[in-house]
Amino acid sequence: ALTPIAPTAYNYVNHMYAALYRGTPQRAISALLPCYWLYNEIGKAIISQGSPVSLYQQWIETYDSEGYTDSVNQMINLTNLAASQVDDAERQQMTDVFIKSSAYELGYWQMSLKHEDWDALTR
Repeated sequence: ALTPIAPTAYNYVNHMYAALYRGTPQRAISALLPCYWLYNEIGKAIISQGSPVSLYQQWIETYDSEGYTDSVNQMINLTNLAASQVDDAERQQMTDVFIKSSAYELGYWQMSLKHEDWDALTR
């Protein structure tokens, strides 16, 4: 049987979906940026520790790579450019979705550590 998507992941995906399909392009990139950025920061933070597990080591190296860091910097620059071209109200909306995505990113990692599932909500 397939493992259902956990509640936090479900909510995070819906948040990004709403920003992509019901928001503006500016809000969409603001909603996606925290994921890119955080993975890069995690990769940089743990590269020196490495992992004895090849699969995990590849993951670490991917998110610490120069190419990935370049793509994150491009995403940050794109977000800043978009923010410079909109009015204050839209810029505030961009900030709001960025903050929510950042909170969902934290929740996503906590969800994984706790093995969150739907049953936990009914216990």
